Amino acid sequence: MKNILYQIIRDQDKHLLTQKGVYQIKNKHNNKVYIGSTSVKFSHRLTSHIRELSKNRHHSIHLQNSYNKDKNFNKFEISILEVCDTTKCIELEQKWINFYQSYDDKFGYNISPTAGSCFGIKKSKEEKIKGFERLRKVTDEKIIEIFHLRNNLKLSNRQISKKIDISKNQISSILTRSEKYQYVKEKYNLKLEVKHEKKFTKADVLNIYDLYEEEKMTIREISEKTGFEFVPLRHLIYNENLYREEKEGLKFNIEKNRKSKTRKIIRKRGYRVKKKILLEETISNVFDLKYNSDLTEESIAEKLQISLKEVDLILTFRYQRRKYNQVYSEIKTKYNLRERRTTLNEQDIINIFNDYNSGKYLIEDLNEKYEFYDVGAILHNGRLSEYYKDIIVKNNLKIDKKSTKNHDLKSKSITERNIKRSKTYKLTDPDGNEIIIKNLAQFCQDKDLHPANLSRISKNGKSYKGWKCLCLD
Repeated sequence: MKNILYQIIRDQDKHLLTQKGVYQIKNKHNNKVYIGSTSVKFSHRLTSHIRELSKNRHHSIHLQNSYNKDKNFNKFEISILEVCDTTKCIELEQKWINFYQSYDDKFGYNISPTAGSCFGIKKSKEEKIKGFERLRKVTDEKIIEIFHLRNNLKLSNRQISKKIDISKNQISSILTRSEKYQYVKEKYNLKLEVKHEKKFTKADVLNIYDLYEEEKMTIREISEKTGFEFVPLRHLIYNENLYREEKEGLKFNIEKNRKSKTRKIIRKRGYRVKKKILLEETISNVFDLKYNSDLTEESIAEKLQISLKEVDLILTFRYQRRKYNQVYSEIKTKYNLRERRTTLNEQDIINIFNDYNSGKYLIEDLNEKYEFYDVGAILHNGRLSEYYKDIIVKNNLKIDKKSTKNHDLKSKSITERNIKRSKTYKLTDPDGNEIIIKNLAQFCQDKDLHPANLSRISKNGKSYKGWKCLCLD
């Protein structure tokens, strides 16, 4: 729509599209004009005009008919007559309507002689019907089918919606609102005979009333006890107009905050909150295993049956910080630990980039040097806050990607890490000889085998190229 707007607006007025005031839509063939004003940007209001014309929904029938003749926007020209405050828009619009006499069919397309209103314009019943028929989307056949499905087959709004592909709310408004599609209903003599199918008898209503008022049960608990559906029960309790005869003057005192005892799932911002909170003993065990054994973080998580993320949060003093503050302070004293910083200053960030580009440090080394747990995110622009982004842009900090300074260090570090993580395997070659190895990847590289396939057969007991594998760890 904005592309069309820029094509038909005058060039000298394009820079005013962000302003507010009075505008004109002119037909270049017959010089008829439409005058309007806007309290929002010209661009917003004028694109809405173009959208309504293209969808055959414009409020000015004269302007719509003019467009419908050839459906070409190029015959129109838009110009901005006056820029003003929002308080003066109607006053100035009236001035220009009187000047051009755009309310007269001979000179313009405005429907009303009064700016900002349609008072004084009387439409006949035929004009109202034409306007309604022009705007409505639901056909007569579908409206007749809706009444047939409700009155004869007694289907619910949801079932009708699935059957004829119209929204449930629209079906409800067609059936219940008397002014909606009034002329179609009069034409075919359509009336709603069955508003809803009654699912509760008088005895059922009295039973539900006793459970809700005397025993203070929730709607869900009543549904579980009686077997009635939840939604009809809620309608019965919340809607006073339903089942008036069966209620016989009974009124349900609605308690919207009544909670079920059986549903104790805590919800916060749409997500389920985990009830599982680790104990102080578990937190202490994580630090003991970290600093008194050779176990990796993955092994610690597996041994204590917690997630790797929880181990990482505990070791960086971020898990349940307020609750376990005293525990963390005791652990720091016990192991003489310093808590890593959560923010870095500008000079530290500059030094980090310089150290990394020098080729003398790995990311793990920089984490320890600057006592910060996420140097990698700063170097590789991952999950950065605006504070770090501004410093990096300001000092034009970049990683020397073309350089291979860190290549040797990285390869050594990866090799050492793989050796530490490597497991012990017992292999049987095709001749039946047994071999015990430590590094499966290195062994496969020497023997021209695929390590993933050998690792897989160690779990399922099968063979790969005559080789059998068993993990001893």
